[in-house]
Amino acid sequence: MALAVMLRQRLDGPQATQVVELAELAIAGAEASLEHIDDSGGDVMPAIMELVAVHLEACRQTHPDPIRLAERLFRFHTEGVWDTFYDVLPAYAEPLGDLGIHRYRTLVENGWDGLPALAPSDEFRRLFEPPRMRLEHAMEALAELDGDVDALIRIRSKDLSSPPFFAGRRALRKARALRRRSRVGRRRPHGIGKERGPTSARLLHPGEPAARRIRKSRCVRMATI
Repeated sequence: MALAVMLRQRLDGPQATQVVELAELAIAGAEASLEHIDDSGGDVMPAIMELVAVHLEACRQTHPDPIRLAERLFRFHTEGVWDTFYDVLPAYAEPLGDLGIHRYRTLVENGWDGLPALAPSDEFRRLFEPPRMRLEHAMEALAELDGDVDALIRIRSKDLSSPPFFAGRRALRKARALRRRSRVGRRRPHGIGKERGPTSARLLHPGEPAARRIRKSRCVRMATI
């Protein structure tokens, strides 16, 4: 019987609270095995992702300590060689809750603030810095969770190394997605201590062209190259 199936069955028993830790240990062991075996058939990674699904289900069901969960998820996201926990948010928003999201946000922002800005002359440098790419992805996920277009623009403005055409299109797509979600009322709760400013609220109004700043930002990048 597959390990993921056994762990999922344990969720229905008195030892359900152990599943989160057991899943994390199983994931770590399976990832370590990838460094020593030939997985050209692609059998191991799907099994790992099934364990991740069990882990998420266990977190939602058993409600582990949100602060410690946030710290572990941050470590898995930033240090994981195989990017198994690449999309922490919005997947874990529910089990993290306000306290966990606040802690996760603090860790991500501290890591992001310690990174230097990339100029156009640093083109393609980010491709060789996986930790930076993971932190940038986490920052963008937080901005999307908040529905904050301004934050998304600030994140992209810290990396001018990408060709402006592709970087601009990427940011513009994200801004449009944020606007669509705001129109249908699918806004998610913010982390503790993160209040939306009037500028962000104005940009997300259905009648306001939220993508205008993205286009302006792209023009500024093009002018600097």
